[in-house]
Amino acid sequence: MARSSVGLYLGVESADLVVLTGTFQHPRVAHFGKVALPGESAWTTQIRAEEKGPSPSSEEGSMGEAAVQEELAQSLETLLAKNGLSSPKAFTAVSSEAIVVRYFQMPTLPLHERPLAVSFEAKRYLPFKLDELVTDYQAVIQRSDPTLMRVIFAGIKKGSLATLLSLFKAADLTPLCLEPVPISLMRLLRHSGRLSPGQVAAILYVERDTATIGIARDNLLYLSRNAVIFPTAESPQGPSAELLGALINETRVSIDYYRRRFLGEEGVSKIILFGQQLSPPRIDELRNSLGLPVERGDSFERISGGREIPANLAVATGVALRGLEGKGGGINLLPPEYRLRFQGLLKPVLAEAAALLALLGIWFAFSTADLDRWEGRISVLRQDQASPAGIPPQAGLEELKRIQKEQGLQLQFLGDLSKTRGTATALLSETGGPLPSANHSRILKLAGGVYTRDGNKELQQINHLLTSLKANPFFKSAFKEIQLERVQRARFQQEEFTEFHLACTAEASGP
Repeated sequence: MARSSVGLYLGVESADLVVLTGTFQHPRVAHFGKVALPGESAWTTQIRAEEKGPSPSSEEGSMGEAAVQEELAQSLETLLAKNGLSSPKAFTAVSSEAIVVRYFQMPTLPLHERPLAVSFEAKRYLPFKLDELVTDYQAVIQRSDPTLMRVIFAGIKKGSLATLLSLFKAADLTPLCLEPVPISLMRLLRHSGRLSPGQVAAILYVERDTATIGIARDNLLYLSRNAVIFPTAESPQGPSAELLGALINETRVSIDYYRRRFLGEEGVSKIILFGQQLSPPRIDELRNSLGLPVERGDSFERISGGREIPANLAVATGVALRGLEGKGGGINLLPPEYRLRFQGLLKPVLAEAAALLALLGIWFAFSTADLDRWEGRISVLRQDQASPAGIPPQAGLEELKRIQKEQGLQLQFLGDLSKTRGTATALLSETGGPLPSANHSRILKLAGGVYTRDGNKELQQINHLLTSLKANPFFKSAFKEIQLERVQRARFQQEEFTEFHLACTAEASGP
């Protein structure tokens, strides 16, 4: 079903709007526009308020901030009105200067355990206290390694978020999400096919006095940094040489950090450039300084009517595509009560889920009736069927479950003996033979080694194995005596470890 998605990017000098319809695979451009934000230096102060500290508490300062907010709201209202939008719901992105992004890895955890564990782990990487931020995360689990959870964690200062929400409210706009710039650009690259699966790229987004650097592969954002200069009255309208120098330096630092931090990952293979156009000589300087190919990422060929979209509306286009994906996941830095509004777009999915549950209920009712009929037929058949050894002829379901569980434990125990991994059986390296049968006398020889670089700990683990075997009811029923025959130090590839030998003797019970 075709949908409409409004994407809004609020940069440090302009607000960009793109409206898409259709589906994620086949989007179409409905509207697009751009408006310069008034009083650029004042708006920059709004975005960077958390970095530069609180504004003066004087009445004059407060009135100045209120006036800036009013001008900004009027600019947004004008942009929305020109594109025929009244009180819209929009997917929004904001300049990365206001957002902190971190990437780290954790063992895969159940869904209900992740929020607390991720927040605890994120404290190690954040320059702020968690209670100063509104945060969200995205966990990526790859099929090639399902035991590892790759986490993209993002946060925005509560003061900066309050400023943005106040602005949206004044412009009569309802935000459905708030995401960092690199996330929007990654989605655009994924849709356009400009970044091949497994390929790592440095993604640069350039504005007049700021640039965002991200290193990404597939759905993973490894890092996000900013290069910022403070413009003067003489600063050019486009990116300055000072900004280009800062961009080259920060990109080099980011690539070096990625290479040292993620040794097992693919290297950065290219630079993808978004935002304001750089002149050919400056692109050459970027390419030569970093030693990587540079290409423009503003490619909208797969969007119907996309050739009409200006190249510097890439972020707004990427965040608009989020609304067509139909996914409730992804980074969303709105407060939790705002995020619930996104669920309104998932009503078709929820309706399908409700219908599926109803069908499952009907199926369960019929299945229960079928089970009742089959249970009667099975009872008749069992009367004429010989029972397996050890199972009473009239054993009920609960008795059969008990027997099944007991035999399952025995099989599991036997299986553990043949493995080199486990708990108590982790020390076993080989066995001398199978467990004894009821009518034969056997001796089970167990030999193994323990290596922990601590001889005392190695002896403790061997004693733990011996205690575990003696305490196991199945093992005790099979063997009369379990003895530790020999413990000695051994050496393997210049490393010492403790070697042990166990003898488990079964009492003969037959010829």
